[in-house]
Amino acid sequence: MQGGKRDLILDAAEKVFREKGFHLATLDEIASKAGVAKGTIYLYFKDKLDLFLSTVERRFRELIDELEGMKGRFDDPVEAISGMTDVLFKFARSAERLVRHMTPEKLRKPPPGKLGVKAHMEMVREKVFKPIEEVIGILSGCVSEGQARGGFRADIDPKLAAVALISMIRGVVFLKIGIPELGIDTAESPKQVKALFLNGIMEG
Repeated sequence: MQGGKRDLILDAAEKVFREKGFHLATLDEIASKAGVAKGTIYLYFKDKLDLFLSTVERRFRELIDELEGMKGRFDDPVEAISGMTDVLFKFARSAERLVRHMTPEKLRKPPPGKLGVKAHMEMVREKVFKPIEEVIGILSGCVSEGQARGGFRADIDPKLAAVALISMIRGVVFLKIGIPELGIDTAESPKQVKALFLNGIMEG
């Protein structure tokens, strides 16, 4: 039951954070939307920042599970990366309005309160940086596998390739939301990003 109540709070928090962003969201509104007393939130989360980061962490954990599943589904690294690109696009579209509030400046500077810089960064590292590193590790592992089989260029840094793919996907989705006037065709975006990325790392 406790896990269920925690999930209810996270569900409500994600909706409010998506709509209003971190600074304008309030624990009162989140508690009301979750159907719990405000004090109940503090049974599961230290403060609003912990709650926000926990919503992001949950999303990343779901992404990691999907990527791991995709990796196990395909023996061919090219097919695995192609499938993972679709998963990453789906994640970026569904979570962009939540994770776009995370910038290096915001993440590294604790908001006003009792939490010191060290404790703040430990929380950010555990809930955000660590899952992102896991995502990069899964992708770079596929690139390394492709290199070992001779299908991908040996001079490519697998980790840099993984970061490049993530950046391409996030950039396309962010610009679609932030500057719709550009007219980016998101229906065709996954196919084109796959071609750009794979053509850049494949041998020959």
